[in-house]
Amino acid sequence: MPTSPALPFGPGPGGAPVLHGQRCTWCGHVSFPRQPYGCEECGSPDTEPHDLPGTGVVHAAATVHRHPDPRVPVPYTVVSVLLDDGPLVRGACATPTPVGTRVRPHLDTADPDRPQLLFTPAP
Repeated sequence: MPTSPALPFGPGPGGAPVLHGQRCTWCGHVSFPRQPYGCEECGSPDTEPHDLPGTGVVHAAATVHRHPDPRVPVPYTVVSVLLDDGPLVRGACATPTPVGTRVRPHLDTADPDRPQLLFTPAP
């Protein structure tokens, strides 16, 4: 899997996936992904890298039945996940996942040139 710093996710300690976010050193706000212009809450330029475990609860979900690229398998579910650390992020699930389901991240590296972050129901 590429280790480009441009990827907003990757393997963390022990191989579990993490999302590369940031924390404001002034107000403590956590955001994802990392951004060069500072804190989105207070505007402070003082932020530090903060990896998020990516666990959370599905806040919204929509199932996609058609995709313009025939290589993309359908159906799949797009979810908005309210992370335990605060940010709301969007991602895909391989199976229909109802609102309120606890999920965790999974790195799909089937195509090493195009790794994907997926969410799966947490046990």
